[in-house]
Parts: sequence; C-alpha cells; structure tokens
Amino acid sequence: MPNRQRRLNQGEEAEYRRCLQEMQAEGIDVGELDPAPEHPSALDIIAVGGLASFIFNLPSGLAGYAIYVRLVPRKSGLILPEQCEITTKFDDQIVLECFDPGGPDCRLGQCRHQKSEVLNDRFPLIFHRRGQMVEGVILATGLKPIPNNYLQGMTVPSRLTFWDQFGNESGMEAELYVDRSTRPRPKWVRSKNSLRGPAGISEMNKPVFCPNLDPRTMPSPAGALLNTPGGQGGR
Repeated sequence: MPNRQRRLNQGEEAEYRRCLQEMQAEGIDVGELDPAPEHPSALDIIAVGGLASFIFNLPSGLAGYAIYVRLVPRKSGLILPEQCEITTKFDDQIVLECFDPGGPDCRLGQCRHQKSEVLNDRFPLIFHRRGQMVEGVILATGLKPIPNNYLQGMTVPSRLTFWDQFGNESGMEAELYVDRSTRPRPKWVRSKNSLRGPAGISEMNKPVFCPNLDPRTMPSPAGALLNTPGGQGGR
C-alpha cells in the first residue's frame, strides 16, 4: 500500500517558510524560495464599527477592549478551537477575559453584557453549515495603557486572528473607537524626601495626645474619687 505524504496546513507552511528565510538570512543556501501560496480564508470576520467596538480605560490604568464581531464560515464543519488573538501597534499581549460561569452577566470596566452576548467562554465554536453566523462581543484586557497620542474619539487600528481545527489562519483589521470617559484610579506617590510610608504621612496632621507623665502633677486615685459627684467627700 503506497504511503501518502500529508500536506502541510497553512500554519505549518508559514512556519516552514519562516525557517527557510532565517537560514537564508544567515547565508545558508536553501535554493530559490517559491512565492508564498495564497489560501482563501475559510472564515469571514466582520467587526462592527462605530461605538460597538472600542478601547477604553480600566480603573487599573490598563486598556480594556470590547469588539463586536460577526463570524461567517465559507464551508461546513469549520471549528474554531481556541480564542482569537488581538493585537495593536502598541500592544501584542492582549488577553481575553474569563468570567464566572455561574454569574448573571459579564463585566469589564464600564462594559456590562449578558452572557449570551459574550463570545469569550463559548470556544470551541462549531459551525455546522456554511453561512451559519455567530455574533457577539469579545472582551479583553491589554498589558499597556492607551497611549497619550490617542485622544477621545480617535480610532486605534487593531487586528483579530482566528485559527481553525487545521491550523489555517483567518484575520481582519478593525478600527477601535477610543473612549477615555473612565479615568484610572490615582496612584499614591511616595515623596522622595520622606522616610514615612503612607500610614506615617496620613497621621502627621492628626492631633497627638501627649499624656502627662510627671508623677508630681498626677492626681491620686483617692483624691479623684472624693471629687466625683458620687464620691463620699462630695458635700
């Protein structure tokens, strides 16, 4: 029985070409590289623009992401086993949030959605037929804040990437509306010239009780008792 060599999928082909290009850059003769093959995407990704997809300030000072997408397969039996990857020009470490499965809704900063509207915890996504649409919002947190040059109302370019069960990649570019209406919590800054921590600084302006420790001026317990209204010496 003849052995059939398995074809590389799109992800494996890209990795193979990357290795050849690195070898070629190091001076190793790998022959002439064929042009990269074009693979038609098996998934149409539509990001809803306007105020539906935006980047916003979290109370921690980092950036939150809310991206409303529609996913439509071009063939039946397509499976997206893992969550998507989100990148921007200034942050490639954006992580999708995980939510309590028993909670009533999903919250991230100023965003609050019903669980049925959020795609984060619905992976793997299985499309049984061609043209079957799945839509919802993706909520994520970046490791960097929104750069200062992106002002309120501007847009941030981003990219969403999905991989199917064969490792084939589908991606798209999306413009995210910048919403700075939520301000990060102010951080306490230690003074460089102060040796006191936050507790010490907060107590500096409080009135200080200084007990009289001079025994010559302290009243005796017996005298204090006689001078009280209920004492025996009160007449």
